[in-house]
Amino acid sequence: MILTSYGTSDGIAHALEAGASGALMKSTEFSEFVAAIRTIAAGGRVIVPEIERQLAEDPPVPDLTPRQSEILHSITRGLTNADIAKQLGIREDSVKEHVNAIFVKLGASNRSEAATIAMRKHLLKM
Repeated sequence: MILTSYGTSDGIAHALEAGASGALMKSTEFSEFVAAIRTIAAGGRVIVPEIERQLAEDPPVPDLTPRQSEILHSITRGLTNADIAKQLGIREDSVKEHVNAIFVKLGASNRSEAATIAMRKHLLKM
């Protein structure tokens, strides 16, 4: 079970995928906390409505490949596809394919939106 006061939907989703059977807010009443432990011990799953809402409103991003992460970082630095291709020693068409895949995974429609999502979801190591 995880307890959170604030977490990203990605972090919570990863914890649930890794085997956590419950997700509660740290502010959960003691009696609800005990009930959740009992439910989980009996093989159940408990996710409080606040966390369910968060996961629905801000769905987790599928994992990016290392190359996609590298290209996304270059996008946030304002580099063009041609610049990225030159920097990475790959064809510009390959960069375009990666950029399109990044857009799909992030649910972004353009480079600015992809950069904004990347920053909000802490996808880049600075």
